[in-house]
Amino acid sequence: MSGQTVAIALPVADRHRSADFYRAFLERDPYGAIADDGLPEPLQFRINAATSMLLIPTGGFNWVLQDHRTVGAPTVVRTAFTWVLEDTDSVNRAAARAAAAGAETVIPPTTQPWQVFAGVIADPDGHLWVLQAGSIS
Repeated sequence: MSGQTVAIALPVADRHRSADFYRAFLERDPYGAIADDGLPEPLQFRINAATSMLLIPTGGFNWVLQDHRTVGAPTVVRTAFTWVLEDTDSVNRAAARAAAAGAETVIPPTTQPWQVFAGVIADPDGHLWVLQAGSIS
């Protein structure tokens, strides 16, 4: 996929709550043209040069799906994002920022049974993030 970009879309219940959470958790601002509610539309955060995350209100997400599928409840897990961070201190700091911004700590950062230092948080809409030190290899 060289030269291409990927946009990951997540359904959210409240644009402002999600914007506030991801500003604090990712330590960056959303980008794009500002809508009437004062946030970019679409509400998106740059993850890296080739990847963005779009936060779409649940109603809009269902509109795109055209009644072929529905958005599940926040407790239904279908995807977990893994954010590979430099070291254990970086994992602990990211987990603390997430908790302070309103995340649920699902698994506190610690050395996991598979011998990797990691923790799992859920954003305000229940989307899971694995915060992992080192590499995925």
